[in-house]
Amino acid sequence: MRAITANVSRAVDQRGSRVAILAYDGLALLEFAVACDVFGDLDPLTQRPRYQVHVCGTRPGEVTTGTGLALRVPHGLATAARAGTIVVPPCDDPRGAPEEILRAIRRAHARGAASSRCAPAP
Repeated sequence: MRAITANVSRAVDQRGSRVAILAYDGLALLEFAVACDVFGDLDPLTQRPRYQVHVCGTRPGEVTTGTGLALRVPHGLATAARAGTIVVPPCDDPRGAPEEILRAIRRAHARGAASSRCAPAP
C-alpha cells in the first residue's frame, strides 16, 4: 500500500485564515479530499493561497482511510488548536471519530473556532 502525503500546508498573510482538516483512521476519503481541495485552493486573482491549511491527526504519522488508503499526516492536534476553522470529515464507523478528535473539536468550539462536520446524506 502506498502512502500519500496529505500536506497541503501553505503560508498566507491573512489573519484568521488557518484551517485544520482532521484526519483519523476510517475517515471518508472523498469528503477529506474535497475539504483539502476547497480550502487549499488559490485565489484566482492573486494566485496566492486563501487559507493556511494543515492536515492534523491525534499525532503526526499515518492514518488509514475507510477505503484502506494510507495517508501521512504531518501535524498533531496542537496545530489544530491554533486554527480558526476545524473541518471534520465523516467516517463509516458507527462509533465515529476517536475521542481525542472529539475533545479537540469541543475545545475549538469553546474558544470560538468555526467547525464543519462533513456528513454524508442519510
